[in-house]
Amino acid sequence: MRYYLQNLKAVELHCLICGIQIEYKGGRYRKTCSPKCKNKFDNKYVKKDKVKASCEFCFTEFETVMDHQRFCSGDCRLKSAAKNNQNKSSVYFYSCSVCHTQFSRRLILRGIAVSNGVRCSSCRKQLEKMRYRRKTIKRQKAIAHPKISVELIARRDNYICHLCDEPVDMDVPRTERLGATLDHIKPLSKGGLDTMENVALAHWICNIKKGNKYES
Repeated sequence: MRYYLQNLKAVELHCLICGIQIEYKGGRYRKTCSPKCKNKFDNKYVKKDKVKASCEFCFTEFETVMDHQRFCSGDCRLKSAAKNNQNKSSVYFYSCSVCHTQFSRRLILRGIAVSNGVRCSSCRKQLEKMRYRRKTIKRQKAIAHPKISVELIARRDNYICHLCDEPVDMDVPRTERLGATLDHIKPLSKGGLDTMENVALAHWICNIKKGNKYES
């Protein structure tokens, strides 16, 4: 409760708990005379009343001051979480929309995921690489050649790295040091185009060491 009076000298404040008169020293009006009375006031007027609720796991009734409490104890909450994890361990089988192979997942795919086509992990990684490549080309404002692939460039270059003149093993993963990558002779950052003439086969580590160096 606040008091708004024109004559501040006539203001008399009393503690709402014990009734002792409070000396007004300016600023906000105090409701209680001490921290002890303040705690009693908060518990009496601010604290919510207890409401009855039903536990979602053991279905026992309990009293709580929180409207969103779902379980009567921490044990019921942990047991409910463990039960939900067991239900999620079911395996669901899908057919890849790209290679039409059967694969399994522990999630139920609905809505947009199914309408866009369900893909296996290997096809999803290949499509991600293609998407990143298109984004890089678009970001550098270069013209993309529609049929550039590592295998095509490797056959053209006789499986030889154009930076170190050493053979390139196509069976090595492309994220390894000696994996096969495409190197732009004139980097995209310096105006090079993503064309057959500007692309050559290179080891991953050789491509990294070269960076965006270019000697015209």
